[in-house]
Amino acid sequence: MYCCRRYQKNVAEYGILCPGNGIIRGRGDQKVEDIGPDLVLMDIVLQGKMDGVETARQISSSFNTPVIYLTAHSDKATLEKAKITEPFGYIIKPFREKELKMAIEIALFKHEAENKLKESKEWLSTILGSISDAVIATDPEGYVKFMNAVAQYLTGWRIEEAKGLPLRKIVNIISEKACELPVDLIDDVSGEGAVKNYQTVLSSREEKKIPIEISSAPIKDGKGNTIGTVMVFKDITERKRAEEALRESEKCYQTLAELSPVGVLHNDAQGRCIYVNDQLCEITGLTPEQLYGLTWLKALHPEDRDRVLDEWSDAQQKKIPFHSEYRFQRPDGVATWVIGQAVAEMGNGGEILGYVGTVTDITERKRAEEEIQRRAQIQASFNKLLRISLENISLEEILEKVIDHLTSIPWLALESVGGIWMTDDDSDVLVLKAQRGLPESLQTVCARVPFSRCICGRAASSGKIEFVNSIDEHHENIYQGITPHGHYCIPLVSSGRVIGIINLYLKEGHCRDEKEEDFLHAIADVLVGMIQRKQVEEALKYSSEFSSTVLDSMNDALCIIDANDLSIVGANSVFLRELGLSEEYVIGRTCYETTHHRPNPCKPPNDICPLLETVKTGKHSVVEHLHYGRDGKKIYVEVSTSPILDEKGRITRVVHVSRDITERKLAEERLKQINIELKKADKLKTQFLSIVSHELRTPITPMNAQLQIILAGFFGEITEKQKMSLDMILRNTRRLDRLIGDVLDISKLESGVMKFNMTKASLNEIVENAVETMKIQAWDKSQKLTLKDDKIPEVTVDKDRITQVVVNLLNNAIKFTDAGGMIEVELSGNADHARVVVRDNGIGIKKEDQVRLFTPFQQVDSSESRKYEGSGLGLAICKKIITYHGGSIGIDSKPGKGSTFYFTIPYNYQIKEEEKVDSSLFEKIMLNEA
Repeated sequence: MYCCRRYQKNVAEYGILCPGNGIIRGRGDQKVEDIGPDLVLMDIVLQGKMDGVETARQISSSFNTPVIYLTAHSDKATLEKAKITEPFGYIIKPFREKELKMAIEIALFKHEAENKLKESKEWLSTILGSISDAVIATDPEGYVKFMNAVAQYLTGWRIEEAKGLPLRKIVNIISEKACELPVDLIDDVSGEGAVKNYQTVLSSREEKKIPIEISSAPIKDGKGNTIGTVMVFKDITERKRAEEALRESEKCYQTLAELSPVGVLHNDAQGRCIYVNDQLCEITGLTPEQLYGLTWLKALHPEDRDRVLDEWSDAQQKKIPFHSEYRFQRPDGVATWVIGQAVAEMGNGGEILGYVGTVTDITERKRAEEEIQRRAQIQASFNKLLRISLENISLEEILEKVIDHLTSIPWLALESVGGIWMTDDDSDVLVLKAQRGLPESLQTVCARVPFSRCICGRAASSGKIEFVNSIDEHHENIYQGITPHGHYCIPLVSSGRVIGIINLYLKEGHCRDEKEEDFLHAIADVLVGMIQRKQVEEALKYSSEFSSTVLDSMNDALCIIDANDLSIVGANSVFLRELGLSEEYVIGRTCYETTHHRPNPCKPPNDICPLLETVKTGKHSVVEHLHYGRDGKKIYVEVSTSPILDEKGRITRVVHVSRDITERKLAEERLKQINIELKKADKLKTQFLSIVSHELRTPITPMNAQLQIILAGFFGEITEKQKMSLDMILRNTRRLDRLIGDVLDISKLESGVMKFNMTKASLNEIVENAVETMKIQAWDKSQKLTLKDDKIPEVTVDKDRITQVVVNLLNNAIKFTDAGGMIEVELSGNADHARVVVRDNGIGIKKEDQVRLFTPFQQVDSSESRKYEGSGLGLAICKKIITYHGGSIGIDSKPGKGSTFYFTIPYNYQIKEEEKVDSSLFEKIMLNEA
């Protein structure tokens, strides 16, 4: 506070500081500047150049300091002069100290309030000037009092021009559709009500059309009286453009969704469906209304619903894309396989707003996968039956293994119960031969089933599959403890005659399946072949045993001859009876005198004598010979001679056995003709096998192609488990293809229909290329593969077939040699032929096993648990090829040391024309197949 010295004491009593010595002679302003007072007590009358009023004016304008006048004058003229300075109070002298205190406090309070009001106005003005929205304020009558810069820019009116004008004139609102004022908008804005976020169009002073959003509210005083209106509006041109772009985008999205070949859906954050396209309706068989909300979940297949919901919940919790394969069940009961995918729509705060998803129909792909798997399992079943047929077991054991296999095939909807019945000799009665899971009471009741009785008998009688899916009146054989079930009864038909049936149990209500029946028909045909083969084997075995017994008991003519003088030293009764001689007459006489009626021994080479051959070579000998009976009758005999050795290995005697073959001689020509026919039949069989192998190979190629296409993802993405399963199928399909290729080759070679392209070629080049081809396979096992070759003259060969031989030998060497082993290839030659050697340090082969190596379908280890795969045809094919080229093939091997395979090719070899086999039968077969 600043005051004269005379008043310092008065104000000090109220705790008010009054520094300095007061204003003296107009120099008090210097003191004011230094101190910065809160209030000035100014006497109107001062001595000096300036009076109190002028001094107060300067202080007030320079320092914003409130002034209270002290005056003894109360005349009107003085007060009017002081009023110009807007003082905060007057104190008439003389005054009481209490009045002074009150005037000071009122002045200070008023000054502080005015400062706060001024600061608030400045703060509000700054805010209104800096915001991006337009602001206009009016008085109660709707006349403009305030416009911020944005409002001036949008309307085209400056505040100086607009102030005091009606709001309607400044804010020209028009309709978006036509240039008409919206009803009561301006009245609503300037009235008692409020407008919030109303979108319309502003026509500026320059008639520029601007989309705006308006909000307004009345301005109230402390008593609730309306003292004006504030209008806030903003330019929404960019928002309108964005909204239009969004509408176009949504329209484009919807168009794409409707044209999409896959189902499209849009769900909210809770999974409720809010949009579906027509394709999804087509997939599910439901209308959009039936899919909206959570109803779409009911369309999920009951067996998949819980899994899909769990996967959906997991994707929601982890905020990851949803991806799953599952089924929809259409209202008509048809199941549709789909791939469902969905991604979350995320808000700015990371919250899930909804989901956009696609549904792709993969039913055809699933059917193709199931068909491929079914075919692979069918092939596996046939392979299993083939292995069973090759086992050295009885027919009953074969039937037991077959029924065990059939009732455990996973893709067949069978119960693990079934049996096989065979016909009893030639009677029309079925006899139970093998079963799995049949109750003992049924085994008793159905041990023997006549044709036409019950389901099995009807299948045997009709020769057709019988199907039932429940226990009905056709179940004539009922037993205690019978449970609900159905049946497939498949007849076993051989040459038009039923020789048995297969009875397989089904779950009650099972639907008849054509594919299942086709498979069971094929299984029945295979089993018939197995039964016939086993029956033939058993018949041959019986015949062999019988023949052996007969031969062992036959009374052939037998005599024993001294090796030195050729005299007979012993003879059996048959020998004597055939010659019509007594033992006394025979013993001591020579064989040529007794049997040939000759005075001298036979003289080779004109005479063929097995006795002399055996005496000379010490080996068994067999010839056909002519003897004479006592009456001179010619007797054709087959003579066999075997040496009897002493302890030093010297021949002392010879066993001479003769058999009357006179009757056989008569039939010999017939047998020759029969042998010729048999040879032709054998070649016919081999050629037929070749054609069958070719036909088996035909479906393998597209199977391989389809598997590779599926693995490449052509029909859609596949899971890792599916890929593993398909890789396994592909490997076994290729293995089957190689096996069929080997069978095809051996068949062609045996039938003489293999075509050889014989040309002059470099054997060096053939061997080098084969070695280079197999190096990668050897490197995979860390094996060292080397080649040492001499320069060999060109030879006439089929390059591809000789390459096949070398590659096969190398493949065997690599297969049967441990990792890190050594494989050597040598090519050399002499004057007549070239020689190729493949040597390894592998496992080696026993001597007794080597003789079987070049026989078709023979392997050293033929057990089911063998370590190395193979068909047993490779070396047999090699031998056929080398033999055709006039060469030879062989082996030297020791177990644990390794094996050496070698073959030779003559330089000059003329291929002989082989006898051609009549192929008319096969042409007819192929024609029928086509």
